[in-house]
Amino acid sequence: MGILETPFSVPKYSINTLAPEHCIKQVTEAVASVVGHDRRDGYVRARIQSRDQMPSFKTKKDIMVTFSLGNI
Repeated sequence: MGILETPFSVPKYSINTLAPEHCIKQVTEAVASVVGHDRRDGYVRARIQSRDQMPSFKTKKDIMVTFSLGNI
């Protein structure tokens, strides 16, 4: 059977495209920064690990408590 006889079925994708956009941005930054497949992979993995270690704040109050004069 050829493609003319059987139509191509497109798989259903999630409409949330934010995660793939973030991945594309990370890979684009890696391409601009380092040369070589292994070094790009290491660059992306190191950035992900660094972001995971950073604290995340849910509210402005959390930020203010962290950076108040008593904690510096």
